[in-house]
Parts: sequence; structure tokens; C-alpha cells
Amino acid sequence: MWKAVLTFLFISGAAQAAELATSKSSYLDESYLNQSLSRVQIRASAPISVQRSLPVSKRLPNVISIEALGRGGFYSINYDHSLGSTVSLGAGFSYLGVGAGPGGMSLTMVPIYTNLYFNSSNHRFFFTGGVSMVFVGVGASSQSSTQPKASSSQEAFGISTTGGLPVVGLGYEYRGDGGFLFRLTPYMSVFPWIGTSFGAAF
Repeated sequence: MWKAVLTFLFISGAAQAAELATSKSSYLDESYLNQSLSRVQIRASAPISVQRSLPVSKRLPNVISIEALGRGGFYSINYDHSLGSTVSLGAGFSYLGVGAGPGGMSLTMVPIYTNLYFNSSNHRFFFTGGVSMVFVGVGASSQSSTQPKASSSQEAFGISTTGGLPVVGLGYEYRGDGGFLFRLTPYMSVFPWIGTSFGAAF
């Protein structure tokens, strides 16, 4: 009788102990799995957090833009690159041609500039300065039959002039986290005017 009771109690205790051990092991496994997943998520999100903490000009340092009525005349296609968070260097190009041959005219402008920003946020003001190289070609007059025939380029534009136009300005820039760029810049050179730029930063 006593042996049967003791045997029953021993078996019950062993069963409870096994169940407790299994439950504890399951809890530990689940806790370890959750901790491992948390570490993986932290490690995966760490580069994104670090990248987002950088100034936008460091994350998206390159800009391609089109400026209307800016330092390149009626329009210009520009590229600039940020050197750090508050300085950028850039250059652009524009070309206009009116007519051909005698009486024709071409205007090519190559602006070279630097921007100095007052801060490193998405919305910021900047000072800009540089030189716009100007190349003007005017159509040649008709030649007499006794003169040697000029080349096609000389015949189209017999007179050309080159000069540099200093340009300074104080502008506003918005550079979004998605890469959209907008600039509004009042310039001063021979006379004051305002240029507007739209572009992409990458």
C-alpha cells in the first residue's frame, strides 16, 4: 500500500518537474529568439538612422538643375557638387542661336560658380558668386569673289567676342530628402535680376 502511494507520488513529482523544465526551456527559447530578432532589427536599422542623421547635402551631394533667367542668361543646365555640408562648386552651359550665315548670331554662356550655405538643413539660404563666360558670334558679311573663301564656321560667324561677367547673389534652396531641388536666387551684376532653378539631387 505504502509502496504504491510512494510510487504514485514519485511519478507525479517527476511528471510535474519535467513539465516545469519543458515550460522553462520553452520560455527561455522564446525569450532568446525575441532578443535575437531585436538585435537583428537594431543592426539593420542602424545604418538607416545614421544616414538620416547626416545633412542632406552629404546624403545627396550632386545636383543637376535647369535655371531660368539665371546666371546663364535665358536658361542654363547646371551641375554642382557639395564639398561638405556648406560649400558647393558648380558649372553650367547655355546656347542660343538666331539665324544663320550673314546676319546670324550665337550666344554661348558657361557659368562657373560656388555656393556658400548658411546652414545644413533642407531649407537654407546661401551666398553665391562666380563668373559667367560669354561667347558671342556674329554672322560674317558677304565676301567678294577676289577674297579667299573662308571655312564654313568662319562664313557663318565671322566675328566672335569672349568675355567674363562676374555674378553674385543671395538665394534660397530647398533640397528634399527624396531628391527634389528648388532654388530662387536674386542676382547682381550689370543689373539685378532673379533666377529660378528646378532639379534633382542624388
